[in-house]
Amino acid sequence: MKGETCTRWERAHESRPLTHIPWPGYHGYLCLNLVSARRSRRLNVKSVDTARKRRPGTRHGKAIAAERVASALGLDLTGATRVVITSVDAIGEASTGSATWVKALTRESRRTIDRLSGALIVLPKARNIGERKFLDSASTRNALLAVEEPRLVYAHLLARFFSHLELRLPRGIDRSARVDPSAGIGPDVAIGPFCFVGSDVVIGEGTVLHPGVTVHSRTIIGQNCVIQSGAVIGDRGFGFVRTSGGSLEHFPHVGHVIIEDDVEIGACTAIDRPGLGTTRIMCGTKIDNLCHIGHNAQIGPHAIVAACTEVGAGVTVGERAWLGPNSCSIEGVTIGSRSLVGIGSTVLRDVPAGAVVAGSPAEPIETVRKTRRALRKLVKSSR
Repeated sequence: MKGETCTRWERAHESRPLTHIPWPGYHGYLCLNLVSARRSRRLNVKSVDTARKRRPGTRHGKAIAAERVASALGLDLTGATRVVITSVDAIGEASTGSATWVKALTRESRRTIDRLSGALIVLPKARNIGERKFLDSASTRNALLAVEEPRLVYAHLLARFFSHLELRLPRGIDRSARVDPSAGIGPDVAIGPFCFVGSDVVIGEGTVLHPGVTVHSRTIIGQNCVIQSGAVIGDRGFGFVRTSGGSLEHFPHVGHVIIEDDVEIGACTAIDRPGLGTTRIMCGTKIDNLCHIGHNAQIGPHAIVAACTEVGAGVTVGERAWLGPNSCSIEGVTIGSRSLVGIGSTVLRDVPAGAVVAGSPAEPIETVRKTRRALRKLVKSSR
């Protein structure tokens, strides 16, 4: 079905979709330990430290041979092939029995790997003689999966063997959720505690609404979407008309929001209903926490909108564009396909397809670099 989603929305794209990386943390287990400690009146520093050290959320519960992992992922395993995995850990916390990964063979990551023994490490292939020698040395103590894209391979490892550790909701509608009788809810949908789903809402198959999500009337949500806690979808946009007397009068918002298939929306993100027309989030797009999507915005397929980003009213974002954290796009601009907007940038005019812009106001990265070089020279000459 996922291969057909873009076609269903008449948005066929050749680009590779984004891959979700499971987050098998242990915070939930820690909270349970703390609650248990409170009930027994033994809540102290020692009990908290013990709960943290146990890290039960990362444990698989049974041993997995590294050879089995490599075989399941269709990869070649090198080094100590008899390694057995019992947990997943970040590289800085890994130990014997851990499955971990590194993005690059930096000096720091090499030092960390040097102290490991009996771990499965997903890492990049050697690019030179020095890296090749290092991998040969590391393989005497650990099992290695040397690949082109370590992060992607590690995501597949987590999804295949550790997905049960990720935060998941049971399918169905929680008793505390309020769902209007006129709403159309597809099969295998999960609607968490204290969610609100308004009238004439449509939610497609396999979509998950985490606790506290609000979906206002006439919003359409496609299949296999994930909406994190506290998100508000389809509330009225910020639209007012100033009268001749100077006061502000509300402009009725009678449009609606469409979220296509395979979209993920982060916690406490707001997507506004337009006065007229549609606010649309196209298939495969991923929106981070604390973002604001203004009314009538059109977010293209497989785009990334990072945390705390503001997308103004009527902004068009192209396919596979990347909007950096804390960036802001003024009303009505167009951000082209496969373009990149730097962290904290303010976009005041259109961004061409494939361009990289940064700064406030946002300018092509080449211009930003030239300006900074000129400023450095000016500062040095004035001393």
